[in-house]
Amino acid sequence: MHHILAASLCGAAAAAWLGGAVEAQAQTPAAASAAAPKRGAVIGAAVHVSDLQRSLKFYRDALGMRVMAQFSPPGAADKSRPDTVLNFGNGPADTMLMLLSDRSASGTRPIEHGFGFARVVLRLPDLQAANASLRANGFPAGEIKGAHGTVTLMMLTDPDGYTVEVIQG
Repeated sequence: MHHILAASLCGAAAAAWLGGAVEAQAQTPAAASAAAPKRGAVIGAAVHVSDLQRSLKFYRDALGMRVMAQFSPPGAADKSRPDTVLNFGNGPADTMLMLLSDRSASGTRPIEHGFGFARVVLRLPDLQAANASLRANGFPAGEIKGAHGTVTLMMLTDPDGYTVEVIQG
């Protein structure tokens, strides 16, 4: 079974949904100047795609993500399907989505979805515009609906069958 390893976007999505507003603990100047321990961070998710150009049309052209980097593993014979890092271009600390291409000698294998990975969560400022852009690029647009009080969201399926939740914010 083909396994897909993906990092959780929950922390980034929650921070984005809350506008990044997190109440900081009050510190004395001495405590603030002391070297704080380094902490980890969720930087994004990686998903396998069967057709890189089709996935770029969905995430880049229809949803507005930007290609930040493309690279092939060292020694890869086929450089025509590079791994591609996307984000919304807000800087290097922006959460990213990596599109991975299958480089097996037998050709591209079908994407298999198993239990565990739930969805990619994105935040966009205008769901109506995203809906129109999806349709203009030949993709089905999701229903825009309210959830959790004041949250507006749209559920989509990307070209490889991954669920994509888009939150307006």
